[in-house]
Amino acid sequence: PNYGITDVVVDPSDDDLAMLYRGAGVVVFPAEEDFGIVPVEAQACGTPVVAYGTGGALDTVVPGQTGELVAEQTAGSLAAGMEAVLAGGFDAAACRRNAERFSASRFRSQFLDWVIGSAAAANVRIDDPRIPQSADRVTPPAAVVMDCRWLTIGGPGRTTELVLRGLALGPPPEGWVLWGPPATA
Repeated sequence: PNYGITDVVVDPSDDDLAMLYRGAGVVVFPAEEDFGIVPVEAQACGTPVVAYGTGGALDTVVPGQTGELVAEQTAGSLAAGMEAVLAGGFDAAACRRNAERFSASRFRSQFLDWVIGSAAAANVRIDDPRIPQSADRVTPPAAVVMDCRWLTIGGPGRTTELVLRGLALGPPPEGWVLWGPPATA
């Protein structure tokens, strides 16, 4: 079938890309990636996604709600997924809500909750930069480092750099997958 593909856009601006996502009936993501930002971007614009059902798509696409996952990376499998989505009347608001699970502000907030909770469990106090401190109390920004990497977490009117050394974090929040190069001794 002809799905109305008429133009190829190379290197669109962010605004043009958002317009293309919003104007699409479905976004097809046939790649296998650890995360894959394309499905999240499309859903943030209210557009459902057909994705190869492996890797990060398993976490970012909710079958029957924000798109469909297909079992094979074949044209036939992807076309069947597209037909299902186009016939299914997916809710743009549900797609946007799902994409919000991956927002930078939510990540920062959950990560900070995790760090503060882990510090408290180790009897280490880290002030929450999201809570204004009283004017008579001067608290230096908390410092926390993970694997010699810097993480900047914004607070109300200030930025706190967290550097975690020697503080054992508890298990990450449910559903999180953290990866990166192993820590060196």
